[in-house]
Amino acid sequence: MVNVRHILIQPAADQDAETDENGSPVLTEQNWTDAEIKAEELLDLWKSGEATEASFAELAGEHSEDPGSVSNGGLYEEVRPGQMVTAFNDWCFDGARQPGDTGIVKTDYGYHIMYYVGQCDHAYWYQVAEQQYLYERQQALVQELLDASPITVDYSKAVLAESGFLQ
Repeated sequence: MVNVRHILIQPAADQDAETDENGSPVLTEQNWTDAEIKAEELLDLWKSGEATEASFAELAGEHSEDPGSVSNGGLYEEVRPGQMVTAFNDWCFDGARQPGDTGIVKTDYGYHIMYYVGQCDHAYWYQVAEQQYLYERQQALVQELLDASPITVDYSKAVLAESGFLQ
């Protein structure tokens, strides 16, 4: 699993854009080109400054259009293989990827200015095994409680009553 920051730049449709069958505006090649240029300009701006993770996070907070990560500086933590769309995933899990690497990735959502924070302390298999262990431990504890406090029901005292609810 990895931690990664990103800044999403979505292409903006023209005001007079046609809409598709879902009512969404149809994007032109120029809309995509404009988004790519903006992403490149933001990456260049970041590189010309401090070029630190903190400055990237600040830039993400100011410019990212991703509502899921804009409030925390574009950070996605514990991203597992296959969790993100293919191009995003492939960039994150490139075997040569090193902390501090940057790049621009195009997806159906727009252009992502990427910042690779690094690998997590535990591998994905470890997290899955830990969750499975905790689940099994929880189930065992519940069973112990049930076994220690048996419940008995005296059905001979149960009474069926006629009421206005059963019509």
